[in-house]
Amino acid sequence: IIEGLAAVWHEPALRALALSSGTRSFFGNFIGVLYALYAIRELGFGAAALGLTIAMGGVGDLLGALLAQPAVQRFGLRRTLIGATLLGGLISLLVPLARGPLGLAIAMLITSQLLGDGLRSIFSIHEISLRQAITPDRLLGRVSASMNLTAGGIGPLGALVGGFLGGALGIRPTLALAALGGGVLSAFWLLRLPATVDDENH
Repeated sequence: IIEGLAAVWHEPALRALALSSGTRSFFGNFIGVLYALYAIRELGFGAAALGLTIAMGGVGDLLGALLAQPAVQRFGLRRTLIGATLLGGLISLLVPLARGPLGLAIAMLITSQLLGDGLRSIFSIHEISLRQAITPDRLLGRVSASMNLTAGGIGPLGALVGGFLGGALGIRPTLALAALGGGVLSAFWLLRLPATVDDENH
C-alpha cells in the first residue's frame, strides 16, 4: 500500500484522480446518509416511490456505459472527466431543490438519478482506463488498492460530517453543499490533469 500511495502521489495524473475521488467520496457520503431520510421526511415519498427513484440510477449507469466512448471521442479524455464530474455535481442540486407536488418531486429525483449516475458511469469507465494506462504493470494492483483506500477511507468521515451538518444546518442545505462539493471541488482537482492524458485515448 505504501508503495502504491507513493506512486500515486508522484504521478500528477494519478494524484489528481486520487484527490478528486477522495473529495467526491467525502461529499457523496453526505447524500448517502441523508437521501432516504430526506425523501421520506421532507418530500413525503413512500417506499415504492423511493425504490423507483433509486432504481433509475441503475438505468442511468447503463446509459452512461453506452455513451462513455462517444463522449470521449467527441470531447477528449480530459474534458470528459472534468465535464462529467462538474455536470454530475450540478445535476445533484435537483435533489435539494425538489419541491412541489409529489409527482414533481419524484420527477426531479429520478432525473438526478438518471443523469447523475449516467455521468458517474462515464467518469468511472474512463478514470479506471486512464489509471491502468499510466500505471506500470508491476504497480497496478498496489495503485488500485491505494486509490480505493483513499476513496473508501474518507467515506465514513463524510457520512459522519454529513449527519452532523444535516442536524445542525438542515437536510436541504447539507445536500446542496454535498452537490457543490462533490461536483465543483472534485472537478477542481481534475483541472490539474496534464493535457497529455488525451494521448492515452489513442
